[in-house]
Amino acid sequence: MNDTPTSETPQNDEIDLMDLLLILSEHLRVLIISPLVGLLLAGGLVFWKSSQALPNYISHSSIFVEAPGVSKFRAEVLIGMINTGDPFKSVASDGAAIQASLGRSDRLVNISVTAPSAEMAQTVNQAVLDKIFEISKPSGEAAQRLQMLLKNEQQRLSEVQKLITDTPPTSQSSPESIQAYGELLELASKREFAIDKIQAQLSGLSPQDVINTPTVGAPVTSNKKETLLPIAGFMGGGLLALMWIFMRHALSTMHKDPQQNQKWAQIKSNLGFKKPGTYASSEKLG
Repeated sequence: MNDTPTSETPQNDEIDLMDLLLILSEHLRVLIISPLVGLLLAGGLVFWKSSQALPNYISHSSIFVEAPGVSKFRAEVLIGMINTGDPFKSVASDGAAIQASLGRSDRLVNISVTAPSAEMAQTVNQAVLDKIFEISKPSGEAAQRLQMLLKNEQQRLSEVQKLITDTPPTSQSSPESIQAYGELLELASKREFAIDKIQAQLSGLSPQDVINTPTVGAPVTSNKKETLLPIAGFMGGGLLALMWIFMRHALSTMHKDPQQNQKWAQIKSNLGFKKPGTYASSEKLG
C-alpha cells in the first residue's frame, strides 16, 4: 500500500503589513489632501460662525455680604438669587447674562455680567450691586422694630448727654461725683455704639462693602469647543480617506478573486442589505 504524502497549502487569512503599506503608498496624495481639506472646511466654519456672532464683553465685581450685624444674607443664598434671576430680572438688559459665584477662601460674592457691549456689561453689573443694596435693607415689621429701637436709643442718649452737660465735674467735686460722671460718659459711648449698629442694620449693604467695583467690559475669549473643531476636521478627513482607499481597493480586487465575492456578500448580509443565505443558495444553483 503506497501512502503518498499529501501537502495542503494552508490558507493564509492574515493581512500582510507590506500590502497595507503598498496600498497606502499608492494613495499617498489622497492621504495628504483629505485631512487638509477637512481642516480648511472646519476652520472656515469656525471663522464664519465667529464673524456672524455678535461680540460679547464681560464685567466683573466682588462684594462682601456677610458683615456681622449689617447683612441678613449668607453668600450662598444671594448667589442662588442672582443665578435664578429673581429678583434681578429687572436689571438685566436685553442680551445681558448675569452669573455669580463664591470665592473659595474670602467668601466674596463674585459677579460676572456678559453683554453685547462693554458699557452695557459695566452698567448692568453696577445695577446688580444697587439691587443688592436695595434688597439688603430691612422692610416691613423688621424695619419698624429697628426704627423703634433707634428712637429709644436716641432718646436715652439725649438724656445721658443732658446729664453730662448739667453735671460737669469741678475741682471741688467729690470722688463719687467724678466716678458717676465717668460712668455717664461710658454709658453715652455705649448708646452711640448701639445707635450706629441699628443705623447700619437699617441701611443694609452699601458701596463700602464692595471689594472690587465693576470693571469695564473686556472681550470674551473664544470658546474652547470651537478651537477643537479644526482638529476634528483634520482627523475626520484622514479617517474618510482611509475608508475610501480600503473600500476602493477591496472593490477593485473583488472581480479577480472569487473569495472576495463571497466576503463582499457576507458583508452586505451582515449590514442587512440582503437576507442571510441568499448568496449561499445562489452559489449552489450555480
